[in-house]
Amino acid sequence: MLEDYLFHLKKLVSPNSIPTIMAGIELFFLMNRRTIQTKILHKMYPSRVKITGSKAWTTQDVSRIIQFASSKRNRALIHFVASTGARIGAIEGLQLRHVVDMPDKCQAVTLYDGTNEEYTAFLTPEASSILSEYLEERRRDGEVMLPQNPVFRSTYRIGVQKVIPLSRVGAIGIISRAIRKAGLYRNKAGNRYEIQADHGFRKRFATILKLRNDISYSVTERLLGHKQNLDLSYFRGTREEIFREFRKIILDLTVSDEERLTLQNRLKDEKIDRLQFEKDSKISGLEETAKKLLERIEALETERKETRMINSKLKETMNRESDPSNPYFPDGGPFDTRLVNLEVEEINADSMVVYDSEFGESINVVLRKNQVYCTLDKSSTCKHVLFALANPEFYEIVKKNAIKVEV
Repeated sequence: MLEDYLFHLKKLVSPNSIPTIMAGIELFFLMNRRTIQTKILHKMYPSRVKITGSKAWTTQDVSRIIQFASSKRNRALIHFVASTGARIGAIEGLQLRHVVDMPDKCQAVTLYDGTNEEYTAFLTPEASSILSEYLEERRRDGEVMLPQNPVFRSTYRIGVQKVIPLSRVGAIGIISRAIRKAGLYRNKAGNRYEIQADHGFRKRFATILKLRNDISYSVTERLLGHKQNLDLSYFRGTREEIFREFRKIILDLTVSDEERLTLQNRLKDEKIDRLQFEKDSKISGLEETAKKLLERIEALETERKETRMINSKLKETMNRESDPSNPYFPDGGPFDTRLVNLEVEEINADSMVVYDSEFGESINVVLRKNQVYCTLDKSSTCKHVLFALANPEFYEIVKKNAIKVEV
């Protein structure tokens, strides 16, 4: 009996469909604990044939189909499937709450919401504009636009009547009629056309997407709604992240030549503005760097002058101290020590301890009241202060505390 049915199927359906049809019958016998010779049946299956319907609509084809769409709803529908690459079955369950605005006048659409097949698709500015016009027409006709209302509704006489979603069969009918009116010829092999009426839009979307080398495989599969179990565990991507990748193909997905030219000009203007901003930012950064360098040069020159002044004073002091005929200390007082008798004992955050071997004691040179001060001589110009200032480390501390050096 099963063999007779198999021979009957060979006359009615494609060889590629027979295994699927027979799988249901085999499961029926299995669940009812009936044994059949499945291996013999499988050997009788006809060879698979090359599948037709693999070609995509071109952008010129889509433009012509839209021209022959009879209403705003029909044009919006064709723009929708051309922009999102959605399967036609996703249309019926689509509600207004599933559509949200995105940057650049685009919109995001959640398809198959609440199911394992859920994913996000996007509308180009062109498709978003046409959809908005269609929804505005419904609003003017009296429909109360609630979040749960369908994005595409069946034909109505008055807007306030019960809203019925556009069915899958209805959507296919709209597209097929527009194709016939447009006069687009499609070769037919067996029961299939080389370009499927509805799926040709999805194949166009997939072709545009996969020809881009700058969009990752994972994002491509997300935008097509393909389920990759392993990939789902490691990469999900936020709506904004996936949209950034979608923006790369907006120009290619745009149908109207006029709209594409407008978009190209806008992108060029944005690029010019971005380059000008980057140029201005670089110039501003260079000017700021030059200003800081000039300030640094001036500060170094000031430090150089102060260092030369300190070294000159040190030499003068050393010469005067080394002269035995000079009975006086340079700043007054008896001649009782030499600079060679001084050494650094300790440097702190705001002082230096200088050991004077002539006196045999440690002397504090401190930062006090915006000056460098010697606690022994009660002076800011004594040899201990000069000795401390001549030390690079202590001199740096003085400069950090913004103390003006006067010797």
